[in-house]
Amino acid sequence: MFTKQRLIDIIDDCLNQPDETDWVEFKVNNAEYKQLWERLSWLSNAACLAWRDFAFLIYWVEDWTLNLVWTDFIPEKKKEWWQPFLFKLSKDILPDNISIEVKTVNYKWCDLVIFIIPAAVDIPTTFKNIAYLRIWTANPKLDKYPDKARKIWNNIYNKNFEK
Repeated sequence: MFTKQRLIDIIDDCLNQPDETDWVEFKVNNAEYKQLWERLSWLSNAACLAWRDFAFLIYWVEDWTLNLVWTDFIPEKKKEWWQPFLFKLSKDILPDNISIEVKTVNYKWCDLVIFIIPAAVDIPTTFKNIAYLRIWTANPKLDKYPDKARKIWNNIYNKNFEK
């Protein structure tokens, strides 16, 4: 589904946005476990609200300049509580059938890490049973915004089983 060329096209598209969006986030490091998984929750929920199929979290890109920068974040080598970092995701993010992909893509002079996060479907995406949301640069809990939660629950796109 995501060939190398498709991933490069996605990265180009994300870097050509005027700024980060609700469904695109850039990071250099900042891969602390709790913050990263909260970020995945709000990206998934934001993609749903923006009628996007996916959201993207791209590492090795400075968010305020969109310059490529070196980082030591390599998710496949990271551990959390003596378990592989990415394995913990399957235990702490719901719904458990959400399939977040993590790819390393050779882009220009470095290997970017891209998280491909499906939009929330049927229910909001949660981390440790808490759903998060993106509003400008803030990431509040979704339960503080019932109108947005209702939009996720009622998103017509979610009910289109043929798609």
